[in-house]
Amino acid sequence: MNVRELKESFDFDAILYIENICFGESEAFTKAELPQIIQDCPVRFGAYAGVKLIGYALARYSFSLGYLYSSAVLPEYRRLGLGRLMLCKRLKHLAELDCTVIQAHTKTTNVVSSSLLNKHNFYVKDYLPDYYADNEDGILWEKRII
Repeated sequence: MNVRELKESFDFDAILYIENICFGESEAFTKAELPQIIQDCPVRFGAYAGVKLIGYALARYSFSLGYLYSSAVLPEYRRLGLGRLMLCKRLKHLAELDCTVIQAHTKTTNVVSSSLLNKHNFYVKDYLPDYYADNEDGILWEKRII
């Protein structure tokens, strides 16, 4: 297994499949939304088992602010460090783009993502009541790179 940059020629259907498995149909990107999301997120990494895409991580930036947009790994490939590796690659890439602040959002119930961000020196910047479409509360995480 390896993690590498997603180029323009990757399989959109594979990301949609990962989205549906990991987030469920009600929260996953739609086929109509995905091209715009990909265009808005020029920092893209994929986790692969051979040639099979088994996870992805997206980020975007504006001037000195980076934003970790989304990431997911298929359940059967979790607990292998792929999420951590994709996070580290995005952080490095955003730092190379001169981002000095990086933000991310998680649901308050997403203990795995919260723990991963915490281990990489993100701090809670704000709690966001009813942030998500399902009315679940969110957390705004932030990390300063100086």
